[in-house]
Amino acid sequence: MDKYRKLFWLALGTITVFRLFFIGSFELSPDEAYYWTWSRHLDWAYFDQGPMLALVIRFFTALSGKATATSIRLGAVLLSVLTAWIFFELVTRMFRSTLAGWYGFWGLQSALLVSAGAVLMMHDSIMVSFWVAGMYAFWRATAEHWAPGWFLGALALGLGALAKFTMALFIPCLLLFILLSPPQRQWWRQPHLYLAGLLTLALVLPVLVWNASHGWVSFGHVGDLGGVRQAFTLSWKTALGFLGGQIAVMTPFIGAFCLAAPAIAWKKWARLSTAAEPHLFLACFSGPVLIFFFLLSWRTEVYANWPAPAYPAALAILAGWLTSLLSTRHARAARRWALFSLAAGMLMTITAHVEVAYGILPVKGNAAESVNRIRGWSEAGQKTGSLLSEFRRRSRVPVFLASRRYQIASILSFYTPGRPEVQLLPLRQPANSQYRFWDRSRQLQGYNALYVAEFHWEHEHLVKYFERIEPLPPMVVMKNGKKIREFRFFFAYNYKPESGTALVKYGNGKERIP
Repeated sequence: MDKYRKLFWLALGTITVFRLFFIGSFELSPDEAYYWTWSRHLDWAYFDQGPMLALVIRFFTALSGKATATSIRLGAVLLSVLTAWIFFELVTRMFRSTLAGWYGFWGLQSALLVSAGAVLMMHDSIMVSFWVAGMYAFWRATAEHWAPGWFLGALALGLGALAKFTMALFIPCLLLFILLSPPQRQWWRQPHLYLAGLLTLALVLPVLVWNASHGWVSFGHVGDLGGVRQAFTLSWKTALGFLGGQIAVMTPFIGAFCLAAPAIAWKKWARLSTAAEPHLFLACFSGPVLIFFFLLSWRTEVYANWPAPAYPAALAILAGWLTSLLSTRHARAARRWALFSLAAGMLMTITAHVEVAYGILPVKGNAAESVNRIRGWSEAGQKTGSLLSEFRRRSRVPVFLASRRYQIASILSFYTPGRPEVQLLPLRQPANSQYRFWDRSRQLQGYNALYVAEFHWEHEHLVKYFERIEPLPPMVVMKNGKKIREFRFFFAYNYKPESGTALVKYGNGKERIP
C-alpha cells in the first residue's frame, strides 16, 4: 500500500475514534432535536426537506436501542468516513497522486464547516456525502467511460436530493461540464445521461407526490428562505456578510483560496484544454454553486452552511495546485503555505471542539450564541418534567405540554422525561414547520397545559387559547457564572383553540384580563 494511503487510513481512523467519543459529550441542538422528532413520525417528505435525515436518525437510534445524542449523531460520523474515503479516491484519481489525495483529505478535516457536519446530525451531513459520491461516479463515468458510474451517480444524486434540495444544483454543474468539455459532448447523443436522469427522477418522485398533496409546502418554504416573496432589494451588507462568513467557516487561509479556486481551475483549463479536464470538472462543481449563493446573498441572508457542496471541489483544486507546485522551484514555499494554512485551520477547528465540549473559552457575540445553542436543555427538560408531573397530579383533566417555537418544542420533547409530544401554539397559523401537520388542537380542547416560554411577552399570546393561566417562577440557565437563557412556565387551564381572552392569575391571587 502506498505511503500516503496508509497515512490516510491511520489519520481517518484516529479522527473517527475521537468523533465517536466526542458526539456524546454535548447536548443536542434544537435543530437536531427537531429532526429527531421527524424520525418519530416517518413520512415521504417533510415541511423543510426530504425524508433522508429522518430515516438515518431512525436507523441508528433503532440500531442502538434508544435515542441519545450519540445514536442520533452516529450517522454523521460514519458518513464523514465515507465522504473522506471517496474524496481521497477522487482526488487521487484526478491528479494521479496519493499525495494530492492526502492534501485534499486534510483540507476537508481542517475546515470548520466540514468538521461541524461530521459531528452534528444535519441535512448537510448527508447531502455532502452524496454530492462527493456523485462527483466520483460521474467523473469516472465521463472521463474514464466507466459505465456503472452513470447508475451510481444517479443513485447518489437522488438520495442526496432526499436529504436536502440543494442537491438540485448538482444537475446544472454536471450539465455545464458536459457542455463545455469537447470530449464529453458525446454524452448528449448517448442514452446514459437520460437514463441517469430518469433514475434520479424516480428516487425523488415520492417527495414530489407528497408535496403535491400538501400544497407544495417544501418548495414554498425554500422559496421563502430565498426571499422570493420579498420586495426586490439589493444589499451589499448581506453580500459582504456572505463572503466573510464563508472565509470564517472554511477557516481564513483555506476559505480565501476556496473562493478563488474555481477561477484558478478555469484559467488552467482555458490554457491547457483537454489536458486539464479535472480542473474543468472541479470548476463546474464549485464555481456555479458559489456564484449562485453569492448572487442570492444580495437579496437575502445566506446561511454559512448553504454553499457547503461547493467546497469539496474547491478543496480538490487546492490539493491539485499544491501537488503541482512540489515539482517546481516553489516547492518549499508551497509546503510552508500548506503546513501553515492546514495547521491554522486545524487549530481553529480543535478550539471550536474544546469550547463546545467544555465551554471554557471567553467567546462573545455570535460565537457565544452559537455555542450556547447546545447548552442548558437537559436541565430545562428535567424542570419541565417535574412541573408536568405536578400539574397532572393536580389536574382533573389531562394535561399536555405546549410551546411557541418548533425548536423549543422539539428540544423539550427530547429532554423531558417520558418524551411527550409537544403541541405548538404559534403566533400565526399555520405553523411554519413540520408541526403544521402534527397539530392536535381539536383533540386537546378542554385539556389543561403546561406552557414553556422563552420570553416574558408570550403570556399575552398564550391567553388567546386558555380560560385562565397561572404564571410560575422562571428558571435561569447559567454557564460559568453567566446567564445563557431563561425559561418561563405557565399552568394553563381549559384549552380553547379559538378562544379570545383569558384571566391571568398572579402570585398575589389577583386576576386580571391582559
